[in-house]
Amino acid sequence: MANKLYALIVGINRYFRPFRSLSGCIADAENMKQYLEEHEAHLNPEIRLLTNQGATKSEIIRNFREHFDKAEAGDTVLFYFAGHGQQERADREVWSEEGDGLLECIVCYNDPSINNYRLADKELRWLISDCHQQKPDVHIVLLFDNCHSSDNNRAPVILEEYPDAAPRRIGIVASKRSWDKFAFSDTFSEDDFKGQYLDDVLPEGKHIHLAACQPHEFAWEIGGQGIFTKNLIEVLKRCDGEISYYDLQRRIKYYVKEHKEQHPTIYARGTENTLLFQGFLGKDVETKPMGVRVYFTNGQLRIDMGAPNGISVGTEVVIELPDGAKVTTQVVSTSNEYSSLAIPAGAQLVQGQDYGGYIDGFMTAPLNIYVHDEDADTILVEELKNELGGIDNIHITDDAQADYALVVRNGRFSIHYPYDYARPLVETVPVPVEEQEDIQAIQADMGHIAGFKYVQEFRNENPTFFTNSSFIDLKIHAKQEDGSWALLEQTDRGFSLPTHLDNGEWLGTIKIELINTSEQTLYCALLYLPNTFGVYSLLAQSTTPIPAGTSIFAYGGEIPVFLEKHTVLYNWPVEEHTIKLMVSTEPNLNPEEFFLNDLPKPQLLDNDATVSDRGIGASPRSVSDWTTEEFGLHIPNRSYNKVARTTVEQMLVHPLLGEYALKLYFDERGYLRTDTIETVGGTVDADTDDLRETANTVAYNLRKNRFDANLAKYPDRPLMIAQGDAWLHHPLVKDVVNHLSEAYNICSLGVGNDDLEAYTNAEAFTNAINALSAQGAGDVKGLILSGGAHDIIGNGMRQYLNATPDQTNPSIGRYVKNIAFNKRLDQLIGYIRDIYTQVQAAVPGIQVFMHGYDFILPQANGLIGTYIAALGIEEDRDKKNLIRFMLEKYNNRLQTLAEQLPHFHYVDIRESVLEHQWHDERHPSTSGCKAIAERFKEVISAQNI
Repeated sequence: MANKLYALIVGINRYFRPFRSLSGCIADAENMKQYLEEHEAHLNPEIRLLTNQGATKSEIIRNFREHFDKAEAGDTVLFYFAGHGQQERADREVWSEEGDGLLECIVCYNDPSINNYRLADKELRWLISDCHQQKPDVHIVLLFDNCHSSDNNRAPVILEEYPDAAPRRIGIVASKRSWDKFAFSDTFSEDDFKGQYLDDVLPEGKHIHLAACQPHEFAWEIGGQGIFTKNLIEVLKRCDGEISYYDLQRRIKYYVKEHKEQHPTIYARGTENTLLFQGFLGKDVETKPMGVRVYFTNGQLRIDMGAPNGISVGTEVVIELPDGAKVTTQVVSTSNEYSSLAIPAGAQLVQGQDYGGYIDGFMTAPLNIYVHDEDADTILVEELKNELGGIDNIHITDDAQADYALVVRNGRFSIHYPYDYARPLVETVPVPVEEQEDIQAIQADMGHIAGFKYVQEFRNENPTFFTNSSFIDLKIHAKQEDGSWALLEQTDRGFSLPTHLDNGEWLGTIKIELINTSEQTLYCALLYLPNTFGVYSLLAQSTTPIPAGTSIFAYGGEIPVFLEKHTVLYNWPVEEHTIKLMVSTEPNLNPEEFFLNDLPKPQLLDNDATVSDRGIGASPRSVSDWTTEEFGLHIPNRSYNKVARTTVEQMLVHPLLGEYALKLYFDERGYLRTDTIETVGGTVDADTDDLRETANTVAYNLRKNRFDANLAKYPDRPLMIAQGDAWLHHPLVKDVVNHLSEAYNICSLGVGNDDLEAYTNAEAFTNAINALSAQGAGDVKGLILSGGAHDIIGNGMRQYLNATPDQTNPSIGRYVKNIAFNKRLDQLIGYIRDIYTQVQAAVPGIQVFMHGYDFILPQANGLIGTYIAALGIEEDRDKKNLIRFMLEKYNNRLQTLAEQLPHFHYVDIRESVLEHQWHDERHPSTSGCKAIAERFKEVISAQNI
């Protein structure tokens, strides 16, 4: 919660020629001041109001610095401006990053005696940067109710509807200013910026920027009030200021929907997008529900929103009665302008009276989420489930019912399709140790996806004109490599878009044609829904008329097609997008309500960090009838299963991508999947030996990072070390150590493929124990040990098998060379004794816990299954019995050893892994590892660790 609010509010009505004066800016500024004083009084607001002649450029800069300099850590500073906006020509040699060659400015008071009255975006950036550097822990918010546009082709439309409307813009592009007119000319020279990135010279301070409109649009005032400010204050009042910036912008956009020429925008600068999900004015809040007007007239109970606004039959509405009571009812029917509600039994409603009300989960679809925990952080996961489950329309389910999976792995959150945990759908975010900011970001991401799903599923359930057809034929033409065009065939799944390799990227070009087959003009919107969860228009006008019998092409004609780089990197077989056609008989669809920005894309390799937008292209009020239709766009990945070996190498050593490389490109044994890798020169096996070693090192480092995080979060948990093979440490499943880490802090020493002989290195245990002590981690209470299976039923298994058994021996043991096998068991037990002696010397009395092995399931195409098949054993029962015979001997040896050595404990895991709980032939799955971990916990608990 912010401690105090410092606000600088500027409103300018009086302008001198050549600029037109405005009428509502001072009123807007005063209304904003009044709102802050009355509704944000808990922030102890200290407000300076500058109007007309008091709002010169020099006075705004002086007050900005002086007033905000009083803020301390935890406070909030707010700059609000209502007045004219203007563009001026930029010196392209200095401001080389200005693509349009223009600077955006707010116009300060321009008395004829003042020849420097435009405050440019670069000067505001300078003020914000300086404020942030001086006060890094102060929350900075900027609100602008002005326009930065030179496009005036839409003005006549709104002027016809509202004769008193006026845009807060100046249509004249100002001339390039001399350098001495910039407020920072004494600090920087022109040469400081020439040929430089702006961020390198003038870093952007962390702040929230909420603007009245997009750069090419007008900011309007009607009836002496700015549309943006009026609705901003209205939304804030409706939710008592308890709203995040992200939701604030979405709701203002809905309230301003009557004015299609104005779409408020918001962005966070100089920081991650998590700032967007903080509460308004820095408050730690959860967004309150969407407010609606409920009115009772002619015996009908209605709300002021209809089907095109996202209301459907069954939507729950909470009505707030004058006495403070609340009653819940449901929508029973919808029209295009309003929706009818069931009259709640017992509610004393008065004819002609309006009531307050709200809708939870507005414009979101039910979303089922499965939380997949690989970090064994049960406290965090339970908190996460509670937080997500408290969001309307978000439901925590199992993996079989889930729409998406939220994975907690290696100290980060990532979003996936269920059962596919190797391919993240959006950028991963770090798991917080103390603060909740990143959990809020995940909450917002899930809410965003619920809104995206709503747009996907949005349709008119009861059309009257469009009962059998939308009357719009959608055709896609694709450009061939020879330059000709071909009509793509539509299948049940949609259209498959062709691409060709161009300078290392898969590119293509299409044209989308919309043909009106009806006998009247129809009005169309065409939304593009990429796999990054955005929603955009593919038409120049969001709603475009198509006369009867004519056609148009979307996006002005040719549309570029790109295969996303992350599609190739994460080895997706195909890239899936959707286009949604909306058709109406009337000209007032409002698709802007559905627009969403993309969620951040999955991380790429560092050398691919800067890429252009990909996919295809760049990133209803009263209607007589309307309908929607969806079409899939599929871009096959022609690089699928052909990832370059160098790419895998780069992914492995990348701090965020190593875990995905392990899951995508290595098999259960830790070997490179040669079917997915393009190799150049040499044999595949020779080329992959070093990568296998790298992969094991990556897995080890990921486990180490997880241990360090748990140690910091849960320092009081018992400290243990673990050494073992893939039964303890597996890169592709939530392994035994992961499950045990729910109760213990476990430092892993193994790399997943070690054998027992490798463990006998005394320095490994001693060095680990000493390092933990030096780290201040505490006393090591136990060693968890796993090993032996690799030695007796791994690659060396064949030397103990008898290819010419004595057929008179009915026992399955006839296939085992007992002398050689028993000698090997003796050797393995000797290794374990050595390990035990070494760790007891390092930590006298340390408890050692070692498991035997459950009875694996030989598979025909598996390593062990192949060895057994070579003996002529065909029956599955005999194959299993042979494995049981060998592993029983090993388990018995371990049990005997435990009886001989104090502080050595044998963990019997036989019959713990069910038949469906195997990841592959030799390794348990996540649920199988959990069952083994439970056996460990029983034995460890008995020792009071």
